[in-house]
Amino acid sequence: MPRKVTFMLCFRGAASSVCIVGLYLGLLYAPLSKATVIFWTCNIFIAIYGRIFLKEALTIFDWIAITFSFAGLVLIQGPFKPTETKSSNAYPNETFGLACSAVACIAGSIAAFMQRVVGPIPGVHYTVPTFYTAIITCLLVGLTAMFEAYLSPPDYTIAIREVFLVVFIALTFSAAQICMTIAFTHEKAGRVAPINNF
Repeated sequence: MPRKVTFMLCFRGAASSVCIVGLYLGLLYAPLSKATVIFWTCNIFIAIYGRIFLKEALTIFDWIAITFSFAGLVLIQGPFKPTETKSSNAYPNETFGLACSAVACIAGSIAAFMQRVVGPIPGVHYTVPTFYTAIITCLLVGLTAMFEAYLSPPDYTIAIREVFLVVFIALTFSAAQICMTIAFTHEKAGRVAPINNF
């Protein structure tokens, strides 16, 4: 495999790791509704990257799909519900959490866009990007988790059921990544990106 492709795959794995850690911190320190809406704007960035870097033409229907997918996310969060009165200390680090969600959004959009860049390269099998991402993400996120556990040891034990759930999530996520890689190989980034929301 060419060195350039290897570098792009490693870069994608690093961006995925930043995305996972940022999203975790965003959900930990900010309200779920705000953190997820900020994170899922990544689909708009994927379409913009495709337009700028790959010169992909986006039709009005592509932009409508992107707009509706984002509007659907906002509506799911219930912006018109009456706000609950919470103490001012409910999320003392909310700004940090929202910043982490924004970083996760940018990193996630870069990682997804790299699927589009690497996918059509001849000689790169569609499972290779997923394999590289899984290995690099396991290393970087695993090191981050160990560091966090060292700083504040967890006060719980992990049940075998939770281990099976984590393995199940990892396998289904890998299958989804393979399908997304195939989709990005055959279709424009701006057209595939909104499907992430469904």
